[in-house]
Amino acid sequence: MEIGMIIRKARLGIGYGLKTVESLTGVPASVQSKIELGDIVSPSFIYIARLAKLYQLDMEGIYDASLTEGNSPATAAKATKGKQVPIISWVQAGAMAEVVLEQHDFEVTLSPFRCSDDAYALEVKGDSMTSNPGANHSFPEGSIIIVEPNAEPRHRSFVIARQDGTNEVTFKRLNMEGSKCLQPLNPQYPIIPIDSHIHICGVVIGSIQKTGW
Repeated sequence: MEIGMIIRKARLGIGYGLKTVESLTGVPASVQSKIELGDIVSPSFIYIARLAKLYQLDMEGIYDASLTEGNSPATAAKATKGKQVPIISWVQAGAMAEVVLEQHDFEVTLSPFRCSDDAYALEVKGDSMTSNPGANHSFPEGSIIIVEPNAEPRHRSFVIARQDGTNEVTFKRLNMEGSKCLQPLNPQYPIIPIDSHIHICGVVIGSIQKTGW
């Protein structure tokens, strides 16, 4: 699998545009585009190292994946260190601050994304985060999303949020431009304005589904 495809999959996985990545890493958007498209056969080590740090990729894993034929999600996952995380309920996710999880009490899944010991997984319910065909991101019902509660929410991150007075959480895309809000990918669902009663519980760092991320 080409390094560029691994880098592109990682970038799309966290929902960053090329310009956003440029501002965070100093790697020019034009260079990123050429790396992702394979126009640069031997990318600069410094550039790849900066991108790998942002995307939480393992440099040795990137090299190993680049030697493997095929473009499947499993091949791309070789660039990360797998970790078992508990699959919890949406109500339990909303109560994370009040409960201590014992991993053996839950079904677990292997996360191909680098995450902390506090990370957990949720099974997507409903179709509010299902996009139209051809969209870069879509999370159909039944997809498993990996949530990192220690990650910093950024503009256009996919997040888990909870409203005061409830334990159940919602999964939406965070919009921090102008009036902050939570946006569904399915336009049939309403946008949720963010006020002092809504708290971000974690950032979705990847998903596991039949069609890939």
